Amino acid sequence: MKLITDYEVEGSWTTHKAKSRCRNCGKLKELVPEKGHYNSQYWKLKRPDGLDLFCCPNGCSIKEADKKMEYFLTFYNYMIKRCKSYNYRLDYTIIKYGWIDRKGILFPCKHQEHKYIAEKIFKKNMNIIENEGYVKITVGINQKIVISCIKKPTEQQINTILDWAHANNFKTRELFNYIRTDSMHYEFEMKKIRKEYIS
Repeated sequence: MKLITDYEVEGSWTTHKAKSRCRNCGKLKELVPEKGHYNSQYWKLKRPDGLDLFCCPNGCSIKEADKKMEYFLTFYNYMIKRCKSYNYRLDYTIIKYGWIDRKGILFPCKHQEHKYIAEKIFKKNMNIIENEGYVKITVGINQKIVISCIKKPTEQQINTILDWAHANNFKTRELFNYIRTDSMHYEFEMKKIRKEYIS
């Protein structure tokens, strides 16, 4: 176990038989040492019900776990069934709208809810995240893919677009592959792009 001393690690009170997993990385929690760990201070709260103090052996912070859980609960209806917060997979086949951040993480939403997700998840105005390089995806009338972005997309963003388009059987794989390998120093860098890729 990593002996973290400067922040609170994801943990819980439980029995040895019912050990839970870290909500962030999925590792089985291990017994917290009585000294030398940030969470060691909580042993003074030990209860008389026989429960012991466990935490993530990888040192995932409680803030990381809370953030992962917030994402998981917000987008649960867009995920493969029976997944957990630490191993979730989005079901791209049911996602028609959303944002893709610079790391390639897709944040799905319903029709006309791009603004709502921007403010709820990113705590920012929609125009701000567009300027920061987030990609906006939409499936419009007649199954047209509409991709909007201001900055040049990252490799991770393009990979996510490819996976999403492929999962929805959009006949754009060849075009996306070209964009993926192109230097993309054209319009992407200076002005907003709004292209329609017809399936």
